[in-house]
Amino acid sequence: MSNIPSPLWASPSLSFSSSAPSSTSMSSSGSSSTAHFKLVSSSSSGSVSGSLLRLQGLISQCIQLWDPTTGLFKAAILNKSLIKEAESLVRESLVGFTPYDTEHFFGFIEKNDLPSGSKIFVMADTHGQLETVFYINKLLKEGFFENPNNRFIQLGDRLDRGHHSLHVFHLFNLLKKQYPNQVTLLRGNHENSWIIRDQVIQKGIAWDPNFGMFIYGGTAEENNVIWKELEDLFVTNPLAVEISQQGPLREYMEFNHAIAELYADPQPLLQREEVKSSMLISKERKISPRVELLAQGGNTSLHIASKRIQELLEEDRRVRDGYVQNSNTHLECKKQFLNFSYYNWADILPDGEKTSIGWIGARKLKISGEDLSKMHEVSSLPKATVEMTIRGHQHVSQISSLSNGKVVAITLPQIALEGAGDHALMISIAAKVSDWMVSVWRRQKGTNIVEIFSEIKMSQIKEIMRMISLC
Repeated sequence: MSNIPSPLWASPSLSFSSSAPSSTSMSSSGSSSTAHFKLVSSSSSGSVSGSLLRLQGLISQCIQLWDPTTGLFKAAILNKSLIKEAESLVRESLVGFTPYDTEHFFGFIEKNDLPSGSKIFVMADTHGQLETVFYINKLLKEGFFENPNNRFIQLGDRLDRGHHSLHVFHLFNLLKKQYPNQVTLLRGNHENSWIIRDQVIQKGIAWDPNFGMFIYGGTAEENNVIWKELEDLFVTNPLAVEISQQGPLREYMEFNHAIAELYADPQPLLQREEVKSSMLISKERKISPRVELLAQGGNTSLHIASKRIQELLEEDRRVRDGYVQNSNTHLECKKQFLNFSYYNWADILPDGEKTSIGWIGARKLKISGEDLSKMHEVSSLPKATVEMTIRGHQHVSQISSLSNGKVVAITLPQIALEGAGDHALMISIAAKVSDWMVSVWRRQKGTNIVEIFSEIKMSQIKEIMRMISLC
């Protein structure tokens, strides 16, 4: 690209269609680029049945590793054919995708307006924990993917730490291969080849021999190739997806790994009439003209929220500038710090605590529910509002709410963190987010059984989570 792209609020869009392949030329402020997304219909080619067989075969292999006497999975042994197949699928998944300009963009966010009656299944961090397979197997058995309007969302951090990272990584990639238009794999802070390599070094290759050999099993040249291919694959993962029910007035649920960027204004995306679209997130941390104007005057709730976001942005810049100018900070750490957005790495504080912004060791941003609500308000216009966030990242089950009791965020726990139980959500959408129906899917510690709880309105989610002792 000959010119530095304009910031988010003027950034070009990535447009999707249900046919494949698709490409959209993007231009803004004299600069242009083209992004290609290969979107293959789940019934469009003979290769799909092959990918389903591969998916079913891998699920069967994974389940065979379960030991009911210990309530744990057996240690993985070196499986060269699995490593080879995973490498092949990574390359296959990159066909038809031309990466955007990663020097100037963090990534992209999507919006998806679904028909009435659509369902969403959402699960958080998996970190190589094979208990993930029980949820996916149950979804397949119950015919979840038979409705093309249903969506599966994994909130990022699929890799490392667990003993079966390559199995889990390959499982999600096969699921995406089989149901490309229904499966969304978000990019967390661990969808990063630098972090993954560091984790393998810390744990040792023997921790997960398949993943260790997948990352470090070749010559230096071969390893560099797979690292580059992994990074290319990760940039195909959206940072967030905003979902609503189709209609003239749309209420959006925001799904991301951490939270949204402070300066990100999704309104140009949310106002589009296309049912599926996307927008690039610039690395130029500049507030949009719309929000800047709102922050300059007025005493309405929206004006006050805009001023607060501007204050947080100013503090964020001071922290970042101090970190970069610190001569004791390792150059590679500086580079990685600047490559993370708050979509990848940020926490939500327990109710009642105040927002703080610090170094990367302090998780960069710890935001209060009150300030997150202000971010939602600033991101909203009458015909397209952002109501709530569903996220992962913190490995806990947490409901974030305002003093008036309104829920602003749901944080889902990591799957099988240190052998613990876990849960995910099945959601039936409606015109108003408060009317979305939610069912908790729970797996108790040491079991391979996923229990399904009765549906309850999203507005009552705090009560059901407390009732089943998940908060």
